Amino acid sequence: EALAEVGGSEADALRLRIVQAVAEPRTEPAMVESFLEILRTCQEIDDASAALARIAMRLHDTLAATIVAFVIRDRDRPHAIAHAGGLAPAAAQLDMALRVLDTGVTAPLSTQGPPDEAAWPIRYGATIVGALWCRWSAGVPLIHQDVASLLGLAATAAAPAVHEVAERLKTPHAYASLVPDLVGASAAMEGVRQAVMKAAASPFPVLIEGESGCG
Repeated sequence: EALAEVGGSEADALRLRIVQAVAEPRTEPAMVESFLEILRTCQEIDDASAALARIAMRLHDTLAATIVAFVIRDRDRPHAIAHAGGLAPAAAQLDMALRVLDTGVTAPLSTQGPPDEAAWPIRYGATIVGALWCRWSAGVPLIHQDVASLLGLAATAAAPAVHEVAERLKTPHAYASLVPDLVGASAAMEGVRQAVMKAAASPFPVLIEGESGCG
């Protein structure tokens, strides 16, 4: 406030340096702790849904977001499988997340106008299995580089959990339509279809063995 009353070129230059220093991206201790907490959560919590909810809450608190959600595609509509901050977002709120699911391209904070929404693709191997979506209230101060770093890390670390939850939510009919060449509707055949889909999404080579003549 005292500086605001001072005129002259030196005061103007000092004001500019202050503004630039505030806006400079920097790794705060809270940001480092958030990185570590996300990694610990993925390693220590066995229940995938609980792990995603914990990560969403950490992102919500660290980034001062209004809402954070892990989103998958369900019958061509976006569906939040875990979220933090208020009610679960409706499909109509998740247009950006759906675009990221369709394209696999990150939708970062806008540099034109107020930065109020961002979404990151979640990849499991070569497959886009979900999107990490955040929304902020208007006027919340954000450091774009910190937001990008934290969302990128969370999207990568959470990929196995998102894949697990998405697979768990699939119906037997969905598996049958994805592997139509496998005939049969028994529980054993459904197990084979699920194993095929998990192997197809894996980034690792798969060796299939069986008795001679079994197919």
